[in-house]
Amino acid sequence: MMRSALLRSPADRFSHAITRFCVCARSFGPAFPWVLLSLIVALPPFCANPSEARSVRAERGTLVVAVRWRLGIVVCADRRRLIDGDPNVAYRDDALKIIPAPPFALAVTYGTTVYGRQGGPRFDARESVKRFAANLGGSSLVRGADRLATQLQTEMRESLEQGSLPPPQPRPGEPAVFAVMLFALEQGTVLEALLLGVNSETGFQVQASLRPSNQFVTLLGHSAIAFAIRGTDPRFQDLRNDPWLGGFLINPSPQALAYVSKHDAMQFGRKLIRATNERLPALQETDDVSADSDCAGLTRPEGFEWLPDVP
Repeated sequence: MMRSALLRSPADRFSHAITRFCVCARSFGPAFPWVLLSLIVALPPFCANPSEARSVRAERGTLVVAVRWRLGIVVCADRRRLIDGDPNVAYRDDALKIIPAPPFALAVTYGTTVYGRQGGPRFDARESVKRFAANLGGSSLVRGADRLATQLQTEMRESLEQGSLPPPQPRPGEPAVFAVMLFALEQGTVLEALLLGVNSETGFQVQASLRPSNQFVTLLGHSAIAFAIRGTDPRFQDLRNDPWLGGFLINPSPQALAYVSKHDAMQFGRKLIRATNERLPALQETDDVSADSDCAGLTRPEGFEWLPDVP
């Protein structure tokens, strides 16, 4: 289910938690130095100590799609939050994972973003990012990535200590427990940062890094359907024939990408999320992704905007 095979070696797994697919990028030439598809490795569910698992509740998100276009970026996220530690509810489709930071920034969360005991202290990455964005006072969200990382790290450590919680753990060999992606539009350029929450010998840490600005499509989470569309499995030929799914994922020409519109980017994001919801259960026997999604964009000169689902 996870894409750990894309990572290079155990020693490099954290530094190479972002893996890029550069198929066709060379053919774009110097005038089009974009990477076609950037995959941030799918993050696993937490694995608490079995003796503690019943009293620990965790919520995690599953799929984010970001698409750059000539005037900005569009980010779409599914609404499913998987719930571990609640015997009555496996998931809910009500999570708004995109966090606005107007006028020119947004954040999106993925992975185990809520962690704590029922009725006790708990860590909530989305709420933490919301507070941080509300207090920016006009400062850049991306340029404040290190400060946000420190805030998230402090809040997770305090929750673990106050609740006597076992630290959330990714599966062996996987790079992180949760991720937060930050986007900001500055002087017509989209800046991007990635925050990864990881366990270390010195305690839970959140590390921030700037990401290159030349990724056309970035996937965070379940990418199996995107890979299937780029492959040859005949079961997915209908998706390859889709003008948005096939057109975005299978060797688009530089000319085509140059004319991608905001509406095109949104349609691709929503369609990929919906296709993953419909086809992932048959491919991997999991229903981790919702059919519905939320989309938002950063566009010059307008800045942040929610994007309605318009056919």
